[in-house]
Amino acid sequence: MDGTDTIQNWLDGKYGKNLFLLYDLKKAEISRPFFLYYLRKIKNHKMSNTVGNTSPVLMVLDEIDKMSEGGKAVDFGLFQAANLGRENGLQILLTSQSLENLFGCAPDFNEHITNGGLAGFPQLLCFRLGDPKTISTMQTLFGSEYRERIILPASRYDNVLIKSEKEPIITDEEFASLRTGECVIKIDSHRPQKVYINMEGK
Repeated sequence: MDGTDTIQNWLDGKYGKNLFLLYDLKKAEISRPFFLYYLRKIKNHKMSNTVGNTSPVLMVLDEIDKMSEGGKAVDFGLFQAANLGRENGLQILLTSQSLENLFGCAPDFNEHITNGGLAGFPQLLCFRLGDPKTISTMQTLFGSEYRERIILPASRYDNVLIKSEKEPIITDEEFASLRTGECVIKIDSHRPQKVYINMEGK
């Protein structure tokens, strides 16, 4: 109650650099409130105006959306941290099977907060997708461009038509063609690129 607990001790550097939180479904009902408290405490500490310069913190959140259950969201300020935390040394590595799953990390499962919060991630990496909503959102985040198409006339006496249309930089076909180990990555304002991650030497 007075602000002193083991998480505060870790933030003060008393327990080393790394902290691992294991979320076990068998104990989910009793452990969930504590996990949310810990995550919120770390986020608030790093983003406090009174803390000053502290060591950077990398929060690796592997499928954090799995902590949401029924009407209970995993709301600890994730998207606030993503958008505002970098200048305070708080970086977030977030993984999810589907962007719709991330609605469970926003207050009241708010879709707009989730989509807006994704803009706070300067690096985006996407493997082969399985649902239209995620594909559409990733195409928006990766950007669009105008492409010219030549339309041949039905009659040789008619003129060739050149049509310019705005299309996603990464098309549905390009997402569908990604093989094991291939992904699309976008860094800051650079154009998204398809890359291959070699896992053989793991």
